[in-house]
Amino acid sequence: HLVTQMKWRLREGQGEAVYEIGVCDNGKLAGLVREEMDASIDTLRTMSKLADAECLVLKEFNVSENKEEGVVSPREGAVPPRPKIAWGADTSSPRQLRTRDRFVCEVLIRRSQDEECMWTDLRVAML
Repeated sequence: HLVTQMKWRLREGQGEAVYEIGVCDNGKLAGLVREEMDASIDTLRTMSKLADAECLVLKEFNVSENKEEGVVSPREGAVPPRPKIAWGADTSSPRQLRTRDRFVCEVLIRRSQDEECMWTDLRVAML
């Protein structure tokens, strides 16, 4: 069922879907502890393989201490954060993670490209 839903989201998103892990339906940043986050990302990676897609962690935030601050935690394979993050996090000073820290991740699922095909879709508007 989850893979079917992912395929539908990929089709609706023209080959891309963004998953927000640790975010409630109402938009509240609840976060997941490290073990839960890792398990959730592993599940998304397994699902993306079954959907013939790739799974990329775009951003990861530690939302434990001060939800206004939102410290970005480095993660293997993560794309470096954009210069301005919604909470104005300072990424220059690493810190030790506590075992109960809670995280929120933004994950991009993108349909795998054939090696022969560089463009999936090209649209040009002429006015």
